[in-house]
Amino acid sequence: MKQAVGKVNPAVHGFEASCFDGEYITGDISDGEINAINAGRNEQVEDDEDATLA
Repeated sequence: MKQAVGKVNPAVHGFEASCFDGEYITGDISDGEINAINAGRNEQVEDDEDATLA
């Protein structure tokens, strides 16, 4: 995606695409933090599914 944008507009050297590549522009988010966030999301989805089935 970044290469495609760069071909269209060479002035763009990069942009925030962490949802695709896992590279966070802030540089201060660890893999452990991402894993904890994802685990929390998964737990919430499971809780929501359980509530729907009840």
